[in-house]
Amino acid sequence: MKYLKRFVIVVALCVTCWVLSACNTSTTTTVEQYILPDLTGKTVFNYTDAIDTNKIYVALKTEPHQTIPQNEFIRYGNNLKPGDAVHVGTTVEVYFSSGQEVVDNDPPIITGVEDIEIEWNTPFDPLEGVKAVDKVFDVEVDLTDKIRVILLDKDKNRIDEINTSILTTYYVRYSVTDKANNNTTVDRKVTIGPIKEITTPYTDNLKMDFDYEGKTFLVDGVERVQLDRCVDGDTANFKVFDPQENDYVMIKVRFQGIDTPESTPDGGYEQWGEDAKEFTCDKLKNAKEIVLERDPNLTKVDTYGRYLAYVWYDGRLLNLEIVEQAYSQFNLTRQAKYYQVFFEAEYRARHTLKRIWGEVDPKCPKCGVKY
Repeated sequence: MKYLKRFVIVVALCVTCWVLSACNTSTTTTVEQYILPDLTGKTVFNYTDAIDTNKIYVALKTEPHQTIPQNEFIRYGNNLKPGDAVHVGTTVEVYFSSGQEVVDNDPPIITGVEDIEIEWNTPFDPLEGVKAVDKVFDVEVDLTDKIRVILLDKDKNRIDEINTSILTTYYVRYSVTDKANNNTTVDRKVTIGPIKEITTPYTDNLKMDFDYEGKTFLVDGVERVQLDRCVDGDTANFKVFDPQENDYVMIKVRFQGIDTPESTPDGGYEQWGEDAKEFTCDKLKNAKEIVLERDPNLTKVDTYGRYLAYVWYDGRLLNLEIVEQAYSQFNLTRQAKYYQVFFEAEYRARHTLKRIWGEVDPKCPKCGVKY
């Protein structure tokens, strides 16, 4: 019995040890490691000669480098370095040089912003013909739509618009910035200058609005007449029909609404007086048809007893044309039939700065100046 008990105890101890041993035993799996090679000097084209792409996956990356030539190895990603061990099957970032980083320090170029003079009352678009271009790695980038425009007066104070009906100077400031934050700013001088050539748009467009056939100037205020004598720039004698005399008579006519410089011994000689006389007399002497029109809203005669009239030649109002030719101001009252058109014609003529509005008469530079 004593030996049997010992046998049982030994067997029990063995079973216990076997069970405990089995419980403490765990299954361990060995993970294969891969040592990252040194790729210094290797390029994106031959790096696989040194690295085993069957062991790890490679994610190609590029970044600029100031010293390492383009396409050569720079480093591993994720703080890895040659000699480090990674698990087989791991994805490793490998950086290659994209070359020396090029810094864009060149500002954009704005063209079409040369100083300019435009005629009075001419529409002006500050962006017309203006372009902005930026060169990025020899490639031109159009930045025209990025241009900012600021309008300035002659003292370079900011304004809302350029008024071309005033003879003055403005400035246009153009500014554009590229993606590298390089800026170009240019100031352009814009001069509103006088009208360069004398033209007669108001005379060209004004038409007779009355019938003169079978009518007389002395009774009806309109008549087709004949020139008797051209006196000066705003005075002439005409032959008109007088119903009371039943015959043609000569009347002196002062052109309504104008006053040209004097060009007679009695009136004296003033600058542009002789030219005004030549202009008027030439038109009347060569006219195929002359028509006188009295203004129904104004007096018939002046203080010297001369009839006042609008003088039409070949369908053109000579009084108005003389104003547009810068030979006279106009002096009509607001009640006058043609007040508005004369007002606008003179306003435009003033901005030519020609003849009575600013030029010295070369024929008579020392003559008395009336205006």
